[in-house]
Amino acid sequence: MQLCLQADAIIIPSCSSLVYPNNVLTAEGERAWGCIRNGILLAGGGTLLALPRPLVIGALRILAEPTGCGGIVEWNYVGSVDNLKGIIDAFS
Repeated sequence: MQLCLQADAIIIPSCSSLVYPNNVLTAEGERAWGCIRNGILLAGGGTLLALPRPLVIGALRILAEPTGCGGIVEWNYVGSVDNLKGIIDAFS
């Protein structure tokens, strides 16, 4: 729940719909976790290839709907998360 709250600015579903009060992921939370994890892996690959961050984010935005991951990340606010690297590290 703590990670969800830290990333709340960029996660579209409410944390209460993703995480039960006992800190176990809901079914929607499992789906969101899978999408975020896969996005981080793809972004990491883009970084290894020295692709610019806007290009990587643009590709992830395009891939969101076709991969069933639409409606999870609010891409316009990705830059506003204070501890984005820490959150990504925790998900990795």
